[in-house]
Amino acid sequence: MLPMHIQENVLLAPMTTFNIGGPARYFVEAENIDNVCRAVEYTESRSLPLFVLGGGSNLVISDSGWPGLVLKIAIKGFDRRSQSGKTLFEVGAGDDWDNFVFRAVSSNCAGVECMSGIPGSVGATPVQNVGAYGQEVGETIDSVQVFDLKIVELIRGHIDLGALIVDQSEHGALRQFRRGFARVDIVDRDADVM
Repeated sequence: MLPMHIQENVLLAPMTTFNIGGPARYFVEAENIDNVCRAVEYTESRSLPLFVLGGGSNLVISDSGWPGLVLKIAIKGFDRRSQSGKTLFEVGAGDDWDNFVFRAVSSNCAGVECMSGIPGSVGATPVQNVGAYGQEVGETIDSVQVFDLKIVELIRGHIDLGALIVDQSEHGALRQFRRGFARVDIVDRDADVM
């Protein structure tokens, strides 16, 4: 297990597309599920508010920053395989969405090409149900692996984007959050397997 490195007073502005915002009191960049779990346990044991950061797009952070822990999801991974006559991509939640789209299109697969240029991470796409020009990510995602903060449990399965829950406290900390922390399976629904 890799050690979890907790940093203090990390400026968040460079991690957002708007390039504004103050420091996080504590900051962890989690590159694996174990460190996601350990970061959540750290916040719970110290009663700290938690903010989960993906690619930082469409995010405005106060100049005063965040008083608790910012957990940046940096889980990487890209795997392409054939399954049931389709091409299946398993992509890390910390991977850049547009890079994934580029790789899928370069592999001669269809289904996400209209969503090129959308900023953010792969893990954020099911939460936002990203879409453009008649395509929505909910039409191509087969399953996600999620971490539920309320029950502190890792779950993998098929999803209904309408059932995703984002529950915020009065401080904006997420109490229950379902998001593809580890991997998101993107299924090519239109192209034949090469």
